[in-house]
Amino acid sequence: MGDVLLLPLLLLDATSLFVVSFCVGWSAAYRDLRKRRLQKPVRLFRYVGIIHKGQDCYRLTFPDFPECATVADSLGMLHHNAEVVLRFHLENVLEEQHPLPKPTTPQVCFLLLEELPEAIGFWVIRVEL
Repeated sequence: MGDVLLLPLLLLDATSLFVVSFCVGWSAAYRDLRKRRLQKPVRLFRYVGIIHKGQDCYRLTFPDFPECATVADSLGMLHHNAEVVLRFHLENVLEEQHPLPKPTTPQVCFLLLEELPEAIGFWVIRVEL
């Protein structure tokens, strides 16, 4: 028997049968990676993204980072893209040791929404680095 044992788990509901494999046990490499990651402090960043509705897509811009934006066909994909883009941008800013701007508050976003006719709302995007 190795370090990792995979067991199939069958779950049956009214319409379909799912086979889910889950991992029992821990490999030595995974334990070491987890140990190093737990020792590294995690920083939490929250920045506001303004949602704009286009003719056939959604766009999200960050008031604190004008050069950082993303586009998607659906709101679900837009949120995912926003997290990825913000993470990438923050990693670059921190790597280059530039100062981070103070995050825009949601109260200020309500004022921005009144000024931008194509804006339909905002999200607070959360990224851990």
